[in-house]
Amino acid sequence: LIIIIFTMVIEYGNKKNNVESKYYLAEDEKLVVFTSHKEEVVEPIIKEFEEKTGIWVEVVCGGTTDLLNNIKESDDKFVCDVMFGGSAESLENCDEYFLKYRCSEYDKLNSQILSKDYKWTAFSNLPIVIIYNNKTVYPTSAPNGWMELLSSKWEGKVAFAEPQNSGSSYTAIAALLQFSDKENEEIIDNLIKQIGGDEATSSGAAVDQVSNGIKQVGITLEATAQQRIVAGENISIVYPIEGTVVLPDGTAILKNAKHIENAKKFIEFTVSKETQEMVADRFYRRPVREDIDCSEKIASDILTMKFDVDWASKNKDNILNIWNKKMQ
Repeated sequence: LIIIIFTMVIEYGNKKNNVESKYYLAEDEKLVVFTSHKEEVVEPIIKEFEEKTGIWVEVVCGGTTDLLNNIKESDDKFVCDVMFGGSAESLENCDEYFLKYRCSEYDKLNSQILSKDYKWTAFSNLPIVIIYNNKTVYPTSAPNGWMELLSSKWEGKVAFAEPQNSGSSYTAIAALLQFSDKENEEIIDNLIKQIGGDEATSSGAAVDQVSNGIKQVGITLEATAQQRIVAGENISIVYPIEGTVVLPDGTAILKNAKHIENAKKFIEFTVSKETQEMVADRFYRRPVREDIDCSEKIASDILTMKFDVDWASKNKDNILNIWNKKMQ
């Protein structure tokens, strides 16, 4: 399996007329960002940041796992300045590579979703939800929660992204393991049976499978599903009756960053009120600032479950190894 991480060069602003311009900029005008965010999120964020700061940004896109592995394998050599994206447990799993930084508006962020040691800064809050196809599943017969989703009724009918590449899928597995009283391998066996041994390549692809009727139900991020619903796709969201996991994704500065001051400016930009309003209005994500109300766009009364991020982070490699062996 050859995994390709590709570079997306995004240039905006009057001073950048072509790609070659980066070679003529001083180091204090540059920033290199690794990101697992989708293009529709990355482009407007980078554009606004460049226009406001005059800093030229090189963006390297890929899956969270691939990008973090690249960072781990860099052997302290410079590969990027910032990791933009990745769930809390994914970033916690790599916190030894990140620089401590407490942003200036830290006190305005939701205290329940913050890194305890300032190794990463929350960017958005992302519930994991169940979705179903409106044409093949009646609302009254849709699964109402995680346990019903694992019942024989939905065997082979669940769309689910491969957890090696999808942070939301790994979080879903870790959540099932944490609140179930069954053995880990039994839960994993059950979930693999539900997906019919067929993993989607990404959480977005899992939504495609449900929207196209290939699968009847699926597991994905609320923001991904919400965007598709607004775009007119035939899917609906279910917030599980047991509660759902609501975890932040985040942004972290690399210890060996070459452009540390610019990386700090990027962190500040991602949690600014203007950017966080964009998070809600354009991306259907839940902002991490407590002074922004997004209840008109996103359900505000959802039940959440307790989720142990430290446990999910420490057990990630072992859980994924079990998953991979059973999928072979």
